[in-house]
Amino acid sequence: MKQYYKFSSLFLIIFLLTYSLLNSDSRVAAAEKNDELRELLSQEMEWLEAETYVYSASRRKERLFQTPAAAYVINQEDIRRSGATTIPELLRIVPGVHVSRIDASKWAVSVRGFGSRFSSKLLVLVDGRSIYTPTSSGVYWEVQDLLLEDIDRIEVIRGPGGTMWGSNAENGVINILTKHSADTQGIYIEGGGGEEERGFGGIRVGGDLGENLTYRFYGKYFRRDNSQGTIPEGSADDWDSYSGGLRLDWQPSSQDQLTITGNLYDFIAGTTRREVVRSVPPPPPSNFIRTIEQDHTFRGGNLTTTWNHQTADHGNFTLQMYYEEYDNNVARDLNDHRRTFDIDIQHQLAIASKHEIVWGGGYRTSKDEIVGTDTIFLSDANKTLDLYNVFVQDRITLQPNRLYFTIGSKFEHNDFTGSENQPSARLAWTPAKNQIVWLSVARAVRVPSRSENSIVGLNGRLPNRTLLAGLGNPDVESEQLTAYEFGYRVQPTSDLSLEFAAFYNDYHDLVNARVLGPTVVAGVGAVVAIQVNNDLVANAYGVELNAEYIVTDYWRLSANYSYLDIEVSAVNAAAIEEQSPDHMANLTARIDLPWNLEFDTTLYYVDDTVGVPRLGTTEISHFFRLDARFGWQPTEQLEFSLVIQNALDPKHQEFRSTNSAIATEIERSVFGWVKCQF
Repeated sequence: MKQYYKFSSLFLIIFLLTYSLLNSDSRVAAAEKNDELRELLSQEMEWLEAETYVYSASRRKERLFQTPAAAYVINQEDIRRSGATTIPELLRIVPGVHVSRIDASKWAVSVRGFGSRFSSKLLVLVDGRSIYTPTSSGVYWEVQDLLLEDIDRIEVIRGPGGTMWGSNAENGVINILTKHSADTQGIYIEGGGGEEERGFGGIRVGGDLGENLTYRFYGKYFRRDNSQGTIPEGSADDWDSYSGGLRLDWQPSSQDQLTITGNLYDFIAGTTRREVVRSVPPPPPSNFIRTIEQDHTFRGGNLTTTWNHQTADHGNFTLQMYYEEYDNNVARDLNDHRRTFDIDIQHQLAIASKHEIVWGGGYRTSKDEIVGTDTIFLSDANKTLDLYNVFVQDRITLQPNRLYFTIGSKFEHNDFTGSENQPSARLAWTPAKNQIVWLSVARAVRVPSRSENSIVGLNGRLPNRTLLAGLGNPDVESEQLTAYEFGYRVQPTSDLSLEFAAFYNDYHDLVNARVLGPTVVAGVGAVVAIQVNNDLVANAYGVELNAEYIVTDYWRLSANYSYLDIEVSAVNAAAIEEQSPDHMANLTARIDLPWNLEFDTTLYYVDDTVGVPRLGTTEISHFFRLDARFGWQPTEQLEFSLVIQNALDPKHQEFRSTNSAIATEIERSVFGWVKCQF
C-alpha cells in the first residue's frame, strides 16, 4: 500500500493544478449565464434522468434508444425482481450473452461466442475499473461479489469496444455501475437461505458527513453447497465468500464531483479436477489420470478515486485512478500475487455545434509475483507490465437530429506485442423520432496473457512413457478482429420497443496450441511439446432480437433471441465451433398482483454445445431453464421473496469441464430472501 500513497500524492497534485486551471474559467463563464439558459439546462437534465441512458458505448451519457450500438441495460428494478444472487446470473437475460454455470463457484460468460472459464474476448469493468486479469485473460466472476442492492445498472455493449476501452474488448464490454452514496442513505439489511444457497446476508449503512458529502459502507457473506458431481468421485465445490466496501461522494461545487470507492474480498472455494499423474517412472495406464480435490483462495482489495469536472462550455473532464492488490492461490498450481495502478484522463467537449469530441489517455502498471511448482510455472516468475494509451473519437453531425457519423481510434503500447491501434467508424440515421438505424466497422485486438506468453507445464507421461509439455510462446501476437454490424431500433408505440442487430466478425491470429513433438531429449526420453501460437483464422456471424412490451400497467413482457454461427479453419475446428450454442432465447414476465404481491419468471433456452473429449463430458444437451420469484412488499421498507431456480429439472449440466475444474450438474434451488431498510 505504500506505493498507493505515492500515487495518491501525484493524483492530488494533478487534481489541484487542473482544478485551478479549469475552475478559473468556469467561474467567469458561470457569472455570464442568464436565467433562461439555467432553466433550459435544468429541464434537459430532468428529462435525461427520466430516460434510460448508457455511458459505456461512447464514454459519454446518451439515451439508450439513440445509442447506435447493440446496447442493453440491466437496471436496479431488473436486479431486484430477478431473484439472482450473483452478477453472472443477472447477465442471462441479455441477448447475445452466453452464461453457463461450470460448478457451484465458477461461470463462463461470453458475448458472441468463444466462451470459456476465462472468456478472453470480453472486457469487464466496475465503475470504469478493469477487472480483466492479465494472468489468464479473463474474469474471476466469483470474486465480483458486490451487494446487488448497491448496483445502479449494468451496461452491456455487444460488439468491439476497443476504440473507447482498449485491448481485450474484442467481442463486447460489460460495465457494472454502482449507485451514488446519496441514494443509499440509512440502514439496509438482507438475509436468506435455502437448500443450495445455505445462507447469505448483507448490511449497508449510509449517511452524510456534512453539506454535499455522503458515504456508505457495506459487508456481505454467503455460503453455497456442493453441486451434483458428474463423475463417480462426486464433487467438492462448496464455497464461502466475505466482502465489504465503502463509497464516499463529495460535491465541493456545482461543477465538481469527487468519488472514492473501495472493496475488500476473501473467499475460499472447493474444486474437483483431473490431472495427469506426474511421476517417473510413470504409473500403469490404469492409474494414468487421477481425480483430486483442492481449495482455491482469493483475497484482495481495491481503491478508486474519480474526479469529474463540468467545464464552462458544457464539456466534461474526468480524472480517475485506482490501485488493486490481490493474492490468488490455487493449491498445487500457481500462486498469483498482483499489484496494479491505473490512471486515466478523459475530456469531452463540443466544437462548432457539429463535433462532439471525447479524447483522453492513460497509463497502467501491473506487477506480479507468480509462484509455481516443479511441474507448472512461468519462465519469468516476476514481471511488470506497462500499458500506455491515448484515444480520440469525434461524433459529427451531418444533418441535425437525423444523420451522425462517428470516427475514432485508440492507440496503445504494451510489453507483449508493442503498439496496437483500434479504429472504428459508425453511421447513425434517425429517419423518425422513434427509429434509429446504424452501421459500423471496427478493429479490435486481444493482447496475450502472461500464461500464453511464458507458462511451462510438465503434464506427466502418457502410457507409452512420452513426456507431455505445455509451453507458452514469447513471440505470440495479439488476436485481430475486424467486425461489421448493422442494427435497427424502433418504438412503434409507447408500450412496445424492438431491436435487431446483425454482425459479421472476421478473426485472425487466434491463439491455439500446436503440437511440436515428439522429440527425444537426452536423459529425459520422448517429449511431446504443445506450444501456444497464432495459427487460427475464424469468422462468426449472427443476429440478435430483443422486444419489450408493456401489456398493462401491471404486466410487462420482454423476450430475446440470438443466433450464432462460428467457422474455424483448423484441424480441431469442430471442438472450437461447437463450444458456443447456435441458438439462445428467453422470455421474461413481470406481474404486479394485488396486496403488493409480485410474480416474476423467466424461461431460458440454450442450444447444444460440445466440449473437449479428454476433459470429460463431450456434449452438453440443449436445455430449458425456468426461474421464478414470488415477492411481497407489505411496506416500502420491507420485502419478502421466495425464489426457485432451475424449476424444470432436478439437475442439469450447463458447461463442459475445463483444465481447472470438472463441471458439475446445477441443481434445483429454492431459497427465501428478506430485505429491510430503515
